[in-house]
Amino acid sequence: MGRIDKPFVDWVIGQEDAIVREYKNWLEENARYLLEPYGCYSKLIEALNTTEFYALIERDENRIADGRDMRRTFLYDTNDYSFNEYVYLENLPVTVLEVLLGLAYRCENTILGDPDYGNRTGEWFYTMLESMNVINYDDYNFDIYDVDLAVHYMLERNYSPDGAGGLFYVPNAKHDMRECEIWHQMHMWINYKFPVT
Repeated sequence: MGRIDKPFVDWVIGQEDAIVREYKNWLEENARYLLEPYGCYSKLIEALNTTEFYALIERDENRIADGRDMRRTFLYDTNDYSFNEYVYLENLPVTVLEVLLGLAYRCENTILGDPDYGNRTGEWFYTMLESMNVINYDDYNFDIYDVDLAVHYMLERNYSPDGAGGLFYVPNAKHDMRECEIWHQMHMWINYKFPVT
């Protein structure tokens, strides 16, 4: 068996770094665009994109899949990368930002999309940040300690039974939101926000 040439290995690592950098920029630019009507949130977005998402409830693994869907959208949009680079990107841990964006797009594209209102993906993204109590940390008021604490409260499900501090706040929720998977939390929030009359 032959020895792998070091310049080749360096090239492969460089390519992998390039796809990660480009994806990170693409994802954060996407998030900044969605939040643009509400203010400047570059620091918050970067903090969310450097925190790994993990699931304490088994079905929340599906939200990790939503995050990975952002990677597929990026690869479809750019169409510049090899299969090996795709596999490398696919196997990296999913971040909180990826999950929030993936869920916001899924909410818009499969549940709440309405041509009469236009694309409201940014509104769904904003709603989750507001519920997590991090929306006041724009670039002028950013505090990494408070943001990290809020994000970890959300991840550890240390929020209120009504979802305040989690992704979806539902006043007078009939179920303890801490015990429900995120997908069901979102549906409870939708039923609260858009009641059927």
